[in-house]
Amino acid sequence: MTTKRDSLSYQISYLPNSHVPKLEDYYSFKEKPEEIEHKISAFNIPNVTRKEPKLSQWDYLDQEKVEALLKLKTVKEIHSFIDSTLKNHPKGRPKDIFVQLLADVINFSKFHKYDTEKTATLLSQFFLTHKYFISGQEVGAEKLYIYFKDLMMCHSLPFPPSYKKVFQLKDAKNILEFFCKIYLRNLPLLKYLCLPNFALYLNYEIPPAPVLPSLKEKKARAIRKGGKKTKK
Repeated sequence: MTTKRDSLSYQISYLPNSHVPKLEDYYSFKEKPEEIEHKISAFNIPNVTRKEPKLSQWDYLDQEKVEALLKLKTVKEIHSFIDSTLKNHPKGRPKDIFVQLLADVINFSKFHKYDTEKTATLLSQFFLTHKYFISGQEVGAEKLYIYFKDLMMCHSLPFPPSYKKVFQLKDAKNILEFFCKIYLRNLPLLKYLCLPNFALYLNYEIPPAPVLPSLKEKKARAIRKGGKKTKK
């Protein structure tokens, strides 16, 4: 039976069936298990390195791997290849989302007939942006867009050594639109599926309702009080 959570995930693209991740899955990319100090996972900060926007054509895959990836034909082969490059990423649904995201980036690159360097650069931009997004709960849409845009500028301006004109103006426009449609539009869903979700439960016992006296008892008390006043 398809749950509401599963049906929402198809807004991005087809996702393979997988188990719903447990809290410990989100922290499986920590190098040392002892780094998780607090028993409550909400108080542990994911150990994800945030990289400043800079030239990053080959940060995700080198030229040889990108060329091999572009030669793959079937969806299964592409997903399997990408999955093998994300060994340190959280398991389960978060990883499936990431794999499908990068597969969609490959399809976008093929549609626009990008060469190896452009494809590698675009993959790195999405790779670094997603890593930035899952690095903390405070990363919202505005911070994410600025980060991706800054990466885009690093690869669209002819000012070496800090910048390199990998993409033309038309490419940059198409990529930013693609990023907004496939990523920013689905950000609440991505946050729900790719980051731990927490709820605060308070145990509060409602005290029992007081036993109220019956009408006869009230009348009896009133008579007794009246009788006492009369005696005085």
